[in-house]
Amino acid sequence: MNKGKFLRLLSITLAFAFLFSVSCQDLKYSKLKANYFFKKANAKFTEEDYKVAAEEYTRVLKIDPSYIPAYYYLASCYQQLYKVGVPLDDKLVTSLTNKMENATDANQLREIVFNLNTLGDESYPEFAEYVKGINLPDTPPAAVTSTKALVSVDPQIAELFKKVEADKAAIAAKKKAEEEAKKKAQQANVISQPGDAQQPADGEKKADEAPAPQPPMNDSTRKLMEKNTIRAMRALGNALVVKYYNTASVDPLLSLGELYNNLSNFDMAERYYLRILDSSYATSKSFFVIAEFYSKYGKDDKTLEYFKKAIDANPDDPDGYLYVANYYMGKQKYDDALTSVQKRIDILEKDPNVDTRKRAEAYYTLGVFSWTKSFKRQMLPDNERKAVVEKGMKALTRAVELDENYPEPYAYINLLYREMIKYDPKNEKTYSAKAQENVEKFQMLYKRLQQRSKLEKELEKK
Repeated sequence: MNKGKFLRLLSITLAFAFLFSVSCQDLKYSKLKANYFFKKANAKFTEEDYKVAAEEYTRVLKIDPSYIPAYYYLASCYQQLYKVGVPLDDKLVTSLTNKMENATDANQLREIVFNLNTLGDESYPEFAEYVKGINLPDTPPAAVTSTKALVSVDPQIAELFKKVEADKAAIAAKKKAEEEAKKKAQQANVISQPGDAQQPADGEKKADEAPAPQPPMNDSTRKLMEKNTIRAMRALGNALVVKYYNTASVDPLLSLGELYNNLSNFDMAERYYLRILDSSYATSKSFFVIAEFYSKYGKDDKTLEYFKKAIDANPDDPDGYLYVANYYMGKQKYDDALTSVQKRIDILEKDPNVDTRKRAEAYYTLGVFSWTKSFKRQMLPDNERKAVVEKGMKALTRAVELDENYPEPYAYINLLYREMIKYDPKNEKTYSAKAQENVEKFQMLYKRLQQRSKLEKELEKK
């Protein structure tokens, strides 16, 4: 999941929700001042300028250290700024984690994190000394067994965070549109036999790769390590503050799970991901998040267990079968992947409320996966290759029947004609000509869509 896009879209809703909630209170000068800088910070956050946004949210806390939404966004900013795979001081981060995770006084934790936010960015030794001097037990965190908050939650703040869940449907739709635009740009180059399998399935997600080995420590690497360590500590600290004040929402748990996952702290990531299931906001999608987490670490039994739980929780969710299909594709279990995609299609076809584009995308995915099997399996028997190529051709033909302005299927119809040459070489000339015809159809439609998009942007400016 691109968290930057997701969180950026939330900022406007949350900002206005919070400002509305405080408007009914006795607005002191400090509160008005904090609101002013909070609004400025949200503008930078929306622009994805996370560094400047973090500086503005920190300014909010300097005015009002109890301004909980600022901690929420600071966690998001530093989670974006943190670089997976860049070295960090594991011992220092682990020490801070062990101390903060064992905190039983939310106000004390908030004070610690406030100090982490306001210490100078360029003074890493100061950070290290401060963390070492934190007066909390430095022991591995106890098992997470409760979702009860350490402090009572302000109802207005609770409502602020609940709006996050209410906005998810709209955010998902916008994210889908952005992914489609990106996919079209990538597909512009898919007009001849590529060197590797393309898998641009609708809504496809891939598990993050494990962090690269750390390079030898030199001055440049050390500076990167120090900056990354500060960002990791701030991201964790701010997320923990939000968790203690807002344990009714799944978002802090998800953020912490992702943070620990990025830090390759499997045990802590697992604890927070599993804790999502205890939240009242848990859905069948939560099982998929956990399944993909286990997939990253090669725990196939656990991965399949949680995929099964997700499907059992909502067997009529077509997107669930896409998660499973992409998992099987990553494992090169092509037949299992094709079966899952077909189940997705069957569900979509039964739903009269599904728009034709979504159905077209599902058939397109089946076509792409069919081509991938044929292309990757070089020693596939001719009869089996012919069957899967015909399956893919039928699916892609159906995709363009449903949406005549859909260029991507033509790119893969081109590739499937090239696969036909493998089991019917005597007709190579005919298949090559048909492949080229579909390349031209793809280029024509893609160019038309680009022109339309350009025109729409020009009209928006007027």
